[in-house]
Amino acid sequence: MTQTYTSETFKVLIIIQSLAGVAETWSCLIQQGKRDDLLYSFHAFSLTLRETFKDQHLHNCLIKKLKFLKQTGSVITYTTEFEVLMYQIGYGQDTWADLFMNGLKDK
Repeated sequence: MTQTYTSETFKVLIIIQSLAGVAETWSCLIQQGKRDDLLYSFHAFSLTLRETFKDQHLHNCLIKKLKFLKQTGSVITYTTEFEVLMYQIGYGQDTWADLFMNGLKDK
């Protein structure tokens, strides 16, 4: 019997191949079907992986940095800095819209 993978599953399996230690052991639960929801959704998998194995101190520092980020130069530079921090923290755009707007310069 041939098993067919969706592109979402393929992405998850590619990441699982690079895991080691406790994360590799954790990934066995997914591969054994005990967390099917994570095998078929790359988004759910990546959020759960990040949440499960994140460095809490680093996470808190990034949130603090994002909260105090202010536009000092161009909008493009500010937007890039904001998006990089947001990506590192792991939250979606809707979560941080107010912070983004508050960090913009007044005209």
